[in-house]
Amino acid sequence: ILLCYYAAAASALQYAHPRPSPRTRRRSSEQTDPVLEVERLENAIAASTEPNEQKELAEKLGMSRMSAEMSVLSANAAFYDAFQSCDVAKMKAVWSDSDDVTCVHPGHPLISGADLVLNSWRALFSSAGGMPKLEAQRQRVVLRGSA
Repeated sequence: ILLCYYAAAASALQYAHPRPSPRTRRRSSEQTDPVLEVERLENAIAASTEPNEQKELAEKLGMSRMSAEMSVLSANAAFYDAFQSCDVAKMKAVWSDSDDVTCVHPGHPLISGADLVLNSWRALFSSAGGMPKLEAQRQRVVLRGSA
């Protein structure tokens, strides 16, 4: 039952360094990652000495936090969808393609690197004969820095 937690967390964190999917490629260069924007605004508030500027930044921070939380929950939902449907392409979309990606399936050793992680999901999906029905409940997003 705990199989998803590590990957769900990884997919949530993935947003800070998204893989170039058709959806992210269409983002304008002016759009910023909402998780990184939260950190930027928190730092700007801390550095500001002007009350009016702090108030304006705090309002922007509230909106950015909501956007970041929705991004994390969306990544989590995408992971569960990929897991439930045993869809390797969907699973690939929720994982970063960098070499610093790691994964630990219950009862197995650490797997490092995007290719090996994706191959582990491929093997799991092909041997599982379907995955157990899992549902994320009482989800809570806690933003810390850029993760």
